[in-house]
Amino acid sequence: MNLSPKIFAHRGASHIYPENTMPAFKEAIRRGAHGLELDVQLSKDGHPVVIHDESLNRTTNGTGLVKHSTLKELKELSAGAWFHPRYSHLRIPTLDEVLLRARTSPILLNIEMKNLLIRSENLEEAIIQLVLKYDLLDRVILSSFNPQSIERAKQLHRQITTGFLYFGRLEEPWKMARELGAEYIHPPINIITTEYVHQCWLHGLQVCPYGANLPDDISLAFQCRVDGIITMYPEKARNYVE
Repeated sequence: MNLSPKIFAHRGASHIYPENTMPAFKEAIRRGAHGLELDVQLSKDGHPVVIHDESLNRTTNGTGLVKHSTLKELKELSAGAWFHPRYSHLRIPTLDEVLLRARTSPILLNIEMKNLLIRSENLEEAIIQLVLKYDLLDRVILSSFNPQSIERAKQLHRQITTGFLYFGRLEEPWKMARELGAEYIHPPINIITTEYVHQCWLHGLQVCPYGANLPDDISLAFQCRVDGIITMYPEKARNYVE
């Protein structure tokens, strides 16, 4: 049991700045987050880039799939104009850029490998190479909704910490997480109970639910003694651990 739950900012301070951008990450840290939750997928030419949707349409002024654009093409797009015109200068970060900044701080990183709806070959390899390049193995969790992606990450590096993400309700999800070799389990916040957390602990898992944004959800998570939460509001969550 972790008596000091870790607060991961969901795509950074995504209610203040455009999600998954460098200002959003910087602001999340300023607001008290212990860690950042971010999404990574590959560009057409194999560069890990930080963007949630497989499509460019929602969070950039581009169209089509991320995997169909080169890094150069992606860097020409605005990653902030959709949020507010004053952020039109912001660009899609590369994972390399994020890890370079993270190296000089104690921040934790929960990296979601976007490998479920659209398969990205070599995504796990590319991410792990950068984690090792910046010597961040002890501060990174590689998470995924895709069990095969978790297995692949463990095959590539046994010491990498992984997290099992899932939707809805599964029967005994802690068993599946352990079979995958994961150290963390990321359930939706609405299924968290004290018994759920205890079962996960019995199976050697740390519990870090996502979607803990409402005050009642944040309160519930900490009452159940979770090991961490993923939230859009790190400053609100921080009030529960101080």
